[in-house]
Amino acid sequence: MRDVFMRLTGEGNNSVPTAKTARRLTITIERIVHGGFGLARTEQGVVLVTDTLPGEKVEVGVVGRRSGTPVCTPYEIIKPSASRRAPFCPYASVCGGCNQQHILYDEQVRIKKEI
Repeated sequence: MRDVFMRLTGEGNNSVPTAKTARRLTITIERIVHGGFGLARTEQGVVLVTDTLPGEKVEVGVVGRRSGTPVCTPYEIIKPSASRRAPFCPYASVCGGCNQQHILYDEQVRIKKEI
């Protein structure tokens, strides 16, 4: 997986890329997995993306790793899901305590049952 991370980020050392240095990718989210991450498959392998929903087309950048898998942050939601909503907490995207506030409640329940 280290090789996948290096190909996605263009990094050749052990440093974690920042929002300024991360290479941007356009991907489509397949599903939500444990931890609230959106899962997408790229030519280089699987990536996890925060704050996304299944079916969304997003522009992302790799900002870290979780168990060897690249973790991305969304920069732009190109095609949002119909189940997307504005989080009611102004700190939702910063704090990290509630990872599904951007999802309508009925969809949250469906996703949690699926997981």
